[in-house]
Amino acid sequence: MSVDGLNNPLRFTLTGGHAHDITQAYGLIDRIKSKYVINERGYDSLKFLERIV
Repeated sequence: MSVDGLNNPLRFTLTGGHAHDITQAYGLIDRIKSKYVINERGYDSLKFLERIV
């Protein structure tokens, strides 16, 4: 789920329990302009971090 600074949902996606979080990460941030990104450990990959910088 992507939220704004007030925790209002912007985007979300549902996956099966076996799917890793990072598989949906790019779709959650595409076309969202933001100065800051805070993510949980499931989205911690070098490739993803390089994309959001």
